[in-house]
Amino acid sequence: MPLLVTCLTLLGMVAARWQPEGILQANNADRVSASLNISTSSDHVFISRHKHHTIGISVITLEERKEHVEKFLRNIGLTDVARIQPAIRKVDLVERTLIKNGDLAPKSGLSMGEVACSLSHREVLKHFLNDESLTHIVVFEDDAYMSPGILQRFRKSTGDKDATALDMLQTLASTSHKHGWDGLNLGRCWSWCGMDSFMTSVPGGIHIVQAPSSLCTQAYIFTREGAKTHLEQTHPIHDAEDRARGGFKEFVYASTTPRVFLQQENDDPMAINFENDQPECV
Repeated sequence: MPLLVTCLTLLGMVAARWQPEGILQANNADRVSASLNISTSSDHVFISRHKHHTIGISVITLEERKEHVEKFLRNIGLTDVARIQPAIRKVDLVERTLIKNGDLAPKSGLSMGEVACSLSHREVLKHFLNDESLTHIVVFEDDAYMSPGILQRFRKSTGDKDATALDMLQTLASTSHKHGWDGLNLGRCWSWCGMDSFMTSVPGGIHIVQAPSSLCTQAYIFTREGAKTHLEQTHPIHDAEDRARGGFKEFVYASTTPRVFLQQENDDPMAINFENDQPECV
């Protein structure tokens, strides 16, 4: 299997202009509480924050990719319900400071790009937990795109020709309580599909399964408990974002098959990921 790096180090290739607050303020004595308490300031949100019922939607990107992300959100009808989270840039990080503050495990072997990726995902989850009205968060990286035909199949299966991407996401999120998942990967890659354990299905021929491996993070849903578990078990950061999830304790990480969102083959050096050819199964 080729080496998988989900959030490539190219995050930091440009000069920093947007800096999220409070990333490096945690100390070893109060790790979890520091992870869960953040400023509610909205000065690093590109699009006004809205919500639809109890589901939040966030996209992680660099300011230079804002126009691309706005187009993505328009194309799938999520512009009015999404917020954009600026990605942490690797050039803003100092390894020894991260280690000293308890944000990064010593001798992790991770690049600052991989660390920046994990910190970016942590910021989204902190914002989510700050809003007690939300039960789920849908998180996209900026190279995600909807699998062709998936929404049309959902509409046909539900008999609702006006069903939206948000309706489909809500339907997927609604399975968490009954089937006990904490996270749902909407675009897994390099998974051992032959070892899938079936959980349930939703309209459109979308199956929810558990597999021993579920990499890639371009699109996923977390419950509140899942977000709390993530923040607790990635502080300090000790592995790449997608690999770490496979080792979380008391965390059920399910996946959709087929994938609902794919990872765009990208030659834009400003993209969160700069990896192509990520198959669902191995």
